[in-house]
Order: sequence, then C-alpha cells, then structure tokens
Amino acid sequence: MMTEPMVKVTVAHPFGPEGARSVMVPAGQTIEGMIRQAIPGHFDDTKDRLSISLASQGGSTVLSRDVWRKTKTRPGVEVRITVTPGEPASLIGAAVSVASAVAGGSLGATALGTVGASLLATGISVLGSLLVSLLFAPKQEKQKERKEIYRIEGLQNQTRRNEPIRSILGKIRVFPDYVVEPYTEIAGNIQYIRAAFIVGLGSHVLTEMKIGDTDLDDFNDVEYEVIQPGDSNLTLITDSTIENRYGVELLYRNPNGAGNIEDNAVPTPVKRTTAGNITSFTVIVAFPSGLRNVDDEGDSSHKTVSWKVEYRIEGETAWTLGRSVSTREKSIDPFYRSVTIDVPVRGRYEVQVTRTNREDGNPEDPDTITFVSLQSHRPEYPINTDLPLTLIAIRIKGTHQLQGTLDAFNLVASRLLPDWDGAAWTEGETSNPASHYRHVLTGGEGVYPVSEGFVDDAALVDFHDFCATKGLKHDTTFEDEASQLERMASVCSAGRAAPQYDGDRWSVIIDRPSNLVADHFSPLNVRNFQAEKIWPRYPDGYRVEFLDAANNYQLSTRVIPWPGKENASLDLIEDRPLSGKTDPDEVWIEARRAMYEVIFRDEFYRFETDVALRQSQRGDIVRISHETLNITHYYSRAAGISGNTLYLTDPVLIEDGESYQIRFFLEDGTSVTTDVTGSIGEVAILSMAGDDMPIAGETILFGKVGEETVEGYVVEVEPGEDDTATYAVVPFAPEIDIQTDLETPPPWSGIVGDEVSAPLGAPGVPEIIDVSTSADGELTFVIRDDPTSLYRASTFELDWRLAGTTPWNTETTFVASGSVVVDGFSVADDVEHRARGITSAGTAGAYTAINTATVADLTVTPLAEPIGISLSDEGSGDVAVTVTAGNDTRITGIRIYRAADGDTFNDAVQVGSDIAANGNSIRTYTDSPGTGDWQYWAVDISNTTDPSDAAGPVTITIV
Repeated sequence: MMTEPMVKVTVAHPFGPEGARSVMVPAGQTIEGMIRQAIPGHFDDTKDRLSISLASQGGSTVLSRDVWRKTKTRPGVEVRITVTPGEPASLIGAAVSVASAVAGGSLGATALGTVGASLLATGISVLGSLLVSLLFAPKQEKQKERKEIYRIEGLQNQTRRNEPIRSILGKIRVFPDYVVEPYTEIAGNIQYIRAAFIVGLGSHVLTEMKIGDTDLDDFNDVEYEVIQPGDSNLTLITDSTIENRYGVELLYRNPNGAGNIEDNAVPTPVKRTTAGNITSFTVIVAFPSGLRNVDDEGDSSHKTVSWKVEYRIEGETAWTLGRSVSTREKSIDPFYRSVTIDVPVRGRYEVQVTRTNREDGNPEDPDTITFVSLQSHRPEYPINTDLPLTLIAIRIKGTHQLQGTLDAFNLVASRLLPDWDGAAWTEGETSNPASHYRHVLTGGEGVYPVSEGFVDDAALVDFHDFCATKGLKHDTTFEDEASQLERMASVCSAGRAAPQYDGDRWSVIIDRPSNLVADHFSPLNVRNFQAEKIWPRYPDGYRVEFLDAANNYQLSTRVIPWPGKENASLDLIEDRPLSGKTDPDEVWIEARRAMYEVIFRDEFYRFETDVALRQSQRGDIVRISHETLNITHYYSRAAGISGNTLYLTDPVLIEDGESYQIRFFLEDGTSVTTDVTGSIGEVAILSMAGDDMPIAGETILFGKVGEETVEGYVVEVEPGEDDTATYAVVPFAPEIDIQTDLETPPPWSGIVGDEVSAPLGAPGVPEIIDVSTSADGELTFVIRDDPTSLYRASTFELDWRLAGTTPWNTETTFVASGSVVVDGFSVADDVEHRARGITSAGTAGAYTAINTATVADLTVTPLAEPIGISLSDEGSGDVAVTVTAGNDTRITGIRIYRAADGDTFNDAVQVGSDIAANGNSIRTYTDSPGTGDWQYWAVDISNTTDPSDAAGPVTITIV
C-alpha cells in the first residue's frame, strides 16, 4: 500500500518563530486548500493579512494572493504562512488559544472560616503573555521571604491569612500552616490543645511528624488524624472555635490595694468581647499556684474560690448571669476550670468574669485565679473549600509538656503526582522535574490548566528519562504568587531545561549534547553580526544554601570551589541559588555544572536574519560561519555538481598543508560535513571525498577540518520589523556535560567550617565555698568555678588527706554537680583539702590553698522528759495540771496533752498553748475537760531539738 505524499505547512506566529507550528497536509491540492487545512475556520477572517511563501533548499518564493487557487506544490517544498498583526485577530487567537487556556488573572480567594482567612489556591497566575523567551536560568521568583529555604529564626507554624496555599513538589520538611488555630480544652485538671493544619494542595505521604525536634509519638496523650483529598471531614475538630488569650488576674481587694481582707474590699470584673455570630462561648480560668489551705503543721485542706460569668449581647446594658461557680480544691499544682454557656441568639457578646469572694491574703495559702481565655463557638465546620487539601488535626495533652502552645509542629511531606512508570503516568511519590513540570501544566493549581492533549507527552517522557538518568531532582514548596510560566521555568531549571510552546503543544528544551543541527548561518543569510567575548574574573567558589535532605532538611550551606581551586584558599565566594535541590551531592554537581557553563559559554553572538525561511527556534543547535569568528571561514553556494566535483558561486581560500571541510544540508534536512580538496589559493572548484552531495543552490560553509563552523545554542529569538528577527546564540559547548559527568562530590557531613581544637588555656582557680559534716562520718565539699576565667573547667578534682599524713586522695566530679562527698571519717578528724579545675581538653588549672575541716559530732542527746506530772480536781469540772520540767538546759517550754481514759498518747490532743519553761521549772495549767475519766501527759520542748518523750499518763476522775 502506497503512502500518500504529504507537504509540510508551517504557520508562523505573527511575533516571530517562537510560536511556529507545523502540520502535514496531503499534496496535490492548491495552496489555498492547504492554508484552509492548516488554519481551519480562520482563513476568511485573516486572508487579507496572510503572507504565503514556498521554501526549499534552493531558496524561497513569495506567492501573490491571486495565484493561491491556481498553484499546487510537490513534496519536499514547505508552505510557510506568516500572519501580519492587526484586526481582526482570530488567527492570533487560534495560535495562542492553548496559551490562553493557561493564562488568566489572579486566583479566586477561598474562605477557610475558622481563622477568618482567605487563602489563595496556590498562587499560580499569569501576569502577561506566555509566549515569552526565557533562558535556562529562570528569573528569581518574587517570594516575600523565600519560604523554600527557611530564613526565619525559630521555625514555627503560622496563620498566613490571604496568602497562597502551599504547593509541595517532591519531598520536603515543612511547618504546616494553621487552618484551625490552637485552642484549649479542659478535661478535669488537665489541659488539652486542639489544632488543625493544612499541609498543602493535593495528596501526600506524611512521615517524621515532630514537635520541634521531638517525635510526636514521644509526647503523652496524643491523637491525630490525616485527611487527604476525597476523605470525609475531620472528626477531632468539627466546629469553629476562636480562642483569645488574656491571662488577667481576677481580684477582690481593698480599693487602695492595701491588704486583701478589709471589710471594704470590692470585686474587679474583667470584661472581654466574643467573635461575631456565635452560638456559645467558653470561659477558661486558671489557678496558677494551685488552691489549698495550709495549717500550722503544714497539712493541706480544701479551699474555695467563688467566681461568676455574666454576658450580654453587644450594645445592651443589662447583664445576664450565665453561671456562678465555687471551685473547691486541695492542690499544690496549677489547674484549670472552664464554663461553656449557650447564648439565646447568634451574635457578638460581651462577657464579664468576676471573682465573688475575697483573697485570703496569706501567701502560704494560694488562691489566685486568672481569666486565661475566652473561646467563641460557631457550629459550622471550620474549613469551607472545595480545593483538594491534605489536612492534619491534633489533640494533645498540653499540661507540663507543651506549656500551653503548639507552634512547632513539623513533618516530612511527599506529594503524590502522576509519574512516568515506563508505560503510563501513574500517581506516586516523585521528585522528577518532568513530572512536576507536567503537573504545573495540567494540574488544578492554575486558573486554566492545560488539557493533556496540548502537552507533548513524548517530549515529557524523554525529559523524565533524562532527569532519571542524570539523577536530577526537584524538591521544594511553593508558597508565593507567581505566573504559571515562572513556575514552569523554575521546575524545568532543576532538570537543566526550559519550557517551550510551539504554537500547538507545550514541550520542553533540554540543555544536553545533540547532533541535530537545525540551521546554518553565514553572511549569506545574516546581517549586523556581533560577537562578544567575556573575560570574567572567576570567583573562588559558589555558596549554596539548601534544605539538606541528608540532615533532616535543616538549612545548610555548601561551599563548592571553582574547578582547579579545590585545595586553595576560598576568598571570593558568590551565592548561587539552586531551586528545588535538597541532595548535597546534587547540589555539588549542579553548582559545578553552573561553573562549567560560565567557563565554556564565554562568548555571545547576536545577528539579524529574515525569518521567512528560518526553521530554528530557541533551544535549537545551529552552525555559524563568519570571518568575525574565524578568519578561515568561507561561505558560498553550490552552483552545480558533477560527479564528486562541486562548483561554487564564490571562491574560497586553500592554503598549502591544511585540510578542509564543507558543511551543508541534505535534502532531508540533515547537516553534514565532508572533506574537500582543491588547488592552492582562491578556488571555486572543490573535490568532495564523501557520498553525500549538496543540491544546487544550497549554502556551503567552508573551513579547516573541525573548524568549518562554530556550533551554537539559540537562547533567544527577538522578533523585529519586516519579517525579521534577532538571534542570540551562545556556544553549545558539549564540554559542559562531559566535565559535569566526571564530577564526584566529596563526602558531605553537613558540618560547615573547620573543626576547632578545644581551648588550650588553663581554667581559673575554683572556690571551696562550704564544707559540712553529714551523717555516718561524711564530709560534703561544695565547689564553684572561677567566673572570671576565659577557659571553663569541665571537671573538678578534690584532693584530701588526714592531717599529718603525706599522700593525697583524689575524687573527681563534673562541674555541673558542684559538690564532692567523701565518707569514712571519724568524729574530730582534721581533714586537709584542696581543689582544681580541668578543661574538657584535659588542661588543669592551679590548686586552691590547702585548708582544714574538722568532722563534727552530730550525735544528738534526746531532750529530757518532765520529772513529774500531778493532777488535782479544782471543782466545777476543772483540773489543775502541775508539771516539773526535766533537768536539761535546752528546754524552752512544756506541752500538755489529754485523752479519755483507755486511749493512748497517739489519741491525745494538746490542751492550751505551749507553756514557757526552763529546765527544772514547775508550771501549772488549769484545764476544763468536764466530767469523766481523763488521762494527761506532758512533754518538754526546745527550739533546737525534737520534743522529749511524754511523761504520764496520770489519770483523774471528774464528777
């Protein structure tokens, strides 16, 4: 079966070749028929602004409009359609219809009710035409604080009102934003904290959840739930709670503040206002010092604090009593209480909290009460959006372990996106830049995502394989507002590429070696040729800041020396951003590649050309022949070919002893070279060595072998007037990839700077500030470091010996302990001692002076008990109790006890107060126990020792 011959029709965008697109149409029809197939539905609207030319290897011909219906063309000839800008613009609309599908204004705000925030849906918006020429190094993104690399000290969760929702691409550690700010829940005496976080758009795999640097599982009483797109709502947080914190003490005092128990003490209400449209509110109070009574013996008992909550709708004058509360506790630890009150109608309310009983005034009996916070409740689910989000809700015990805050929650998130698995784009974890680029194009984060039919899938698969082969990854989080093209350029740059739109589909340009030459340029088809040689002073290296995946995604800095300066002093260092790089080895390789680009792309060419016959676009490889680049460059055209003999329209110069080549296009568009020979001097006849032959009229580029042209890379095409364009070209330089592939990054530890030896200086002389005798013949030596020394001691050495002996005994302790205990002494032993400090490097300081401590006698003689106790019936139910104190000079008083007959001393109660007395003193006390059988005891007391044993009992019957 024969294949139908086809003709290539190229529709050039009116602003230059950047938007050119080509279609194949059947041959054998008229030019007008071909035009109608190439721009279906737009011919009649734009025919007055069309320029049609026929192009072949031999040249081009512009066709006037009156022959379009009469003229046919053959295969091998290209029909080129150029549109002149103007109204009506229907063809322009067709050419950029795909671009319009990804363009648009700012993204709509999405209400996330609980925090009163409007979060933008990922911040991808187009701020201008997408058909813009970008170099491989994209412009720096306009992020407010460059959240991709955390630069704020003290990382913490935030509420980013009216800012874009985070879009994570790849795998990265993040501190997710609050979608429900933390609020308090009181359960008994325990405080819990609830909060909800938004990880980002789309589905994620979440690991390594932490609060600060501590794993979440290491905290007590933690519950959490993860909600992915398509899941049901959160269950840990089901309504909207807004908490305002105050910490205001509730007072009931004398108006002048002088004391707490005067008769004219008055309460001081504290008034605050809820959020609007609430259905209930909660008042939380705290007792920061606990609540208890303490008696003279140090025993605790219950104590009560009374308080009340009143409310009124904002603007009214009368208060409604919501709740009167009497809090009764016996606790030395802080605790909380809460009261929730339903309001009769939705609205904004004033809430007044008042203490209703006076403070005790005794600092040993704490009863402080503090109005901690006011919570406003609405019954609505707190997250109101249809965006696909990954959310986390947490309920965690806050008492003691969080100090009432939850602001350092972080995790590692890995985005689930379509990734090429060798057969199809299948959702999974991926850091491949090609997968991210495809997502930015077709995902739902832009206002107008591109449909997959307008994406060159084969090119993206090729890009994916290239990134996988080279180990190129992209792991970042976008939190800023940026145009979609800026986002695409940022992602592609991580894969050594740039986005490309050919007027039909989105594709990609990869900066890599290639043998495909798209165009030849010489003075035959260019003008105003300029060449610039760059003579830079290279820095000593690049400094790259990145989130180090090998070090828990901590902010790290890697300094990469310039090639050849690996062992040199690095004095001049430049910052080099590398978007999306978290692998320290990849950071090294890509930074070195950037250096090779500077080294090998040190020239820049610019020239004008007519674009009617030019097929090269940004990202294409071209060959340039120009005497400005090399004096041996010549260019001509093929006037004719006979066998292996080539006849030129213009002569070329052949020097004796040199070898020469020519470069030309074959009919299939392949650029080839072949060796040629000829007579010495200027000649127009050459003998060709190869089988490939140019066609008549083809441009011939001539020069020495390997130097016939300069290979260049088109980095920009700037449209000009009259169907012209200015090309910007840099050396293609395959050496860049050759040298990059040879790079082997040195080992990376994440430690910046050289290791510094421990200080060699000696610490100062410590001070022995106390020596005390303990039980069982122990001596405790309390030692303090010298605060004036420049060098800190790590340990103390204490030397000791019994007076009169020679060798020292040594005990060592850490400075942090501050003391040394030595045992085994006897009462009255004299112990000589000295001490010195030693640094962590082992450098010892000077000793203290030698001092002597004597072991004290800690044996305590019990206090003498009373010598005697007697009773007499005084009538009327009274008893005279006479006690003679014991013979002991330490006695300072007598204490009398009474119990019913048959009870023991442990059942007795003290009668009266302590009676002042000295040793051998006689004291009488009259007691009134009433009728019955009674027993009495007496003990001696002292200010320096425990009470004596009891004397007694002595029994008496009162009738």
